[in-house]
Amino acid sequence: MIQESAITDSALVIDGDGDKLQKAIISISTNYIKNEDSLFYEPGQDLNFQWNNTAGVLTVLGVARPEVYEEVIRSLKYINLKRLAPNTLKRDIDIVLFDADTNSITYRREILFKNSFIDLDIPSAFTPNDDGVNDTWIITNLDQYEDSNIYIFARTGQKIFETKAQRHQWDGSSKGSSGASWYLLLRRFQIPKYEKVYKGTLTVLR
Repeated sequence: MIQESAITDSALVIDGDGDKLQKAIISISTNYIKNEDSLFYEPGQDLNFQWNNTAGVLTVLGVARPEVYEEVIRSLKYINLKRLAPNTLKRDIDIVLFDADTNSITYRREILFKNSFIDLDIPSAFTPNDDGVNDTWIITNLDQYEDSNIYIFARTGQKIFETKAQRHQWDGSSKGSSGASWYLLLRRFQIPKYEKVYKGTLTVLR
């Protein structure tokens, strides 16, 4: 799910010397994350829009009346492209306007995040019997939490499996696994970012 927020609906652009404006620079100046943060704009009004994904800067070019740039600024939206767990540090968005001779002061808006944690459904059993159905233990959407760690322990306390979130699929095999038709394991899963820890059992049915 893409998360978005309007930057401002109350922008008022006034040019004191009567010149037409020539440029606007809108930048995500604080805590910008490449490929996660973006600015959405409505193209039009014979203006040229250039988004710099490396720097988090949107440049608007074109000679136009102040009210045209005002309309552009009011239509801007901040977009967070990470579906589940965006970095929740605040973002500052700075806007500076230019005419032929001068530039405006910097107009700043803050984007604040609420806690964006989405609870996960962790399977309590799976059947690694090569029938093509439920053969691996998979936690849906866990790949969004790259720093998470997963541990599987035998009932004796021996750790038999450990992995990071991005490699979390498990086929039930390990040097300490049982050869029985089914066995009960202990699982522990933690997401450091949210100080979240899941503990429970995992039944393996062969």
